[in-house]
Amino acid sequence: NKGDNLTVIFDCCHSGSGTRDASLDVTGGARQSDRSVRGFKLKVEIPPTLDGEKWGSGHEERGSSIPAGFCHSRLRSHVMLAACSSKETAKEEAMKGRFTTALLEVLSAVGADRLTYTGLIQRIPILPEQNPQCEGLNQDRILFNSKVPSQNRQLFRVQMEDNRFVLRAGSAHGVTPGAVFSVYKDRDSAITDPGAEHSIGSLTASDPDAFSTRMIVTSGTPIFTIGEEAFALQTRAGEEEDLRIHVPFDEKLLCVFQAVAREMKNRTVSQQRIVLVDEATASLSVAFEDGVIVFNIRDPLAITHGFTQIPFRVKPTEDDVYSVVRAAAHYYWHLHRTSKERTLKDEVTVEAFKLVEISDEYDDDIEGNLLPDGPNRIVDGVADLVADDETAYGLKITNNMDTDLYLSAFFFDNSDFSITPYYQPATSAGRADPSVPAKQALTIGYGDGGVPAFKYYLREGQDLDIGFIKIFLSTEQVDLSHIRQLSPFNPGGRNAGIGKGKPKATWDTILIPIVQRKAK
Repeated sequence: NKGDNLTVIFDCCHSGSGTRDASLDVTGGARQSDRSVRGFKLKVEIPPTLDGEKWGSGHEERGSSIPAGFCHSRLRSHVMLAACSSKETAKEEAMKGRFTTALLEVLSAVGADRLTYTGLIQRIPILPEQNPQCEGLNQDRILFNSKVPSQNRQLFRVQMEDNRFVLRAGSAHGVTPGAVFSVYKDRDSAITDPGAEHSIGSLTASDPDAFSTRMIVTSGTPIFTIGEEAFALQTRAGEEEDLRIHVPFDEKLLCVFQAVAREMKNRTVSQQRIVLVDEATASLSVAFEDGVIVFNIRDPLAITHGFTQIPFRVKPTEDDVYSVVRAAAHYYWHLHRTSKERTLKDEVTVEAFKLVEISDEYDDDIEGNLLPDGPNRIVDGVADLVADDETAYGLKITNNMDTDLYLSAFFFDNSDFSITPYYQPATSAGRADPSVPAKQALTIGYGDGGVPAFKYYLREGQDLDIGFIKIFLSTEQVDLSHIRQLSPFNPGGRNAGIGKGKPKATWDTILIPIVQRKAK
């Protein structure tokens, strides 16, 4: 069986997204004067349609890939590190690729066992005229390893601007007013000594914009200075990040009150607050039935479709309850948060399709042989699907704007509080390739979108389940890999297989309820 711990490295021109620009002069005649461009002169001209029969369906929507079945497909199986974006050329000096040289220097200085793929690409120094890229659903893993570091250890740059601290993250990243960050002199200090006692100071979010936040020194902490840049790690939640939970006054629920008290006392990195409220205003309600703890859903997004109770139970112990409540806080915060300026949502079209296998497209190893069958399954903003663990589904997301967009998509499972990434954009220390260029479309689950089709199934005893596909849109690159979450009930997995001038900096979200019904 194939694994999902593959690393693909390209130090070659136009390697971002694994795409080939058919309009380029690949004979080398137009570029021979640029001695630093990697490549050589060919004796024959390569036709732009070479291997066209292998590109697969859907390439007309995003551009050709080399080949569609590998470089920009099945990004759940591998992570790709590319020397530059799809529109740039890779450079070399003294017969050595600049990207390869920089890559090896970072690996030698830091060590592969301490770096994620995203962290590696962000540490590579600025390379003139090229922006190294990282693509893949597992780019948050440790290099050459299937391990994922703590989801809470997300670092953001801090710089001085007009004598004020500015955090290079904003509301699109989940930063809210009042959030507190520990600041470290460099990235290594934050990774090796993340405790607040090793930081150089503390900052509080004052006024978040879409992609940056003005910061002030946290009240009661010493004033400090930074060099050209520093790195910040969130240690306290800000406003609007509360989980509203209802717990009846019952001595049998003492373990729940103990779990909530424990959270209030020991709240750590970027955790949301938990607030006890009455049942009418709660997102989650806890009860004691037949010797176990049950969790009743009060969130209107779910109960509107008839889903009212988590199908899992836990023992009445503080530790078991605490893990569920903590996961629920993370789940509901990211499920509900959205931009105050809903400027992008209406400019993007999202369609969901049942997919059918085309036997003469690809073999089973490449798995690129699926095409849409039938009408759009999203009606009035809701997708009502058959959950038989056999029917495959995919998405088509069309950007109707004149502005390139970046996109992250997640499946929120209301039955177990897991959050599974469906699509993650490329990462770059410079400018990453957009997920959906202006006036183009991205396919997820088929075509060259890079992600396998997804299927749904119902757990034993279920006739109905509710989940949500949430799509985060932005005009700038945003790393949202920290949103991913395993289920506190079942850590192994879940029931969803898997322009013109500078645009205004903004972000938005689209939420699609996925109603999963038993096949008739």
